[in-house]
Amino acid sequence: TTTIDEYNRYCHFVAGLVGEGLTRLFVCSGLETHPTLVTMGTEMMYLSDQMGLFLQKTNILRDYLEDYVDGRAFWPMEIWNKYSPNGDLGYFANPTTEEAKNAGLACLDELITDALELVPDCWIEV
Repeated sequence: TTTIDEYNRYCHFVAGLVGEGLTRLFVCSGLETHPTLVTMGTEMMYLSDQMGLFLQKTNILRDYLEDYVDGRAFWPMEIWNKYSPNGDLGYFANPTTEEAKNAGLACLDELITDALELVPDCWIEV
């Protein structure tokens, strides 16, 4: 993905919609009967989407090297390009200098922070 908006949209379609669908399925089937979940409606769908986004972003962070080796890239260029002096996502795959290691950590910090910002919506008390 190029921008953070594209990254969020991708994560929504591959995981957010799954969260929404499963929430609806559990509530409609009666498998989930907690009154808070049953009556939340639209807000519950938003929260389900946020959980899906969080889980997908976590997976993308975890799978960076495997994806890179297989020729896939999901990290948004808008973020990683700030930390890669040569404009190559592979810069982080095998850092050989202290500068490259620090750049990789800074990039990860930003991507992890982006994912962690979703946690408050994932942590509802029912």
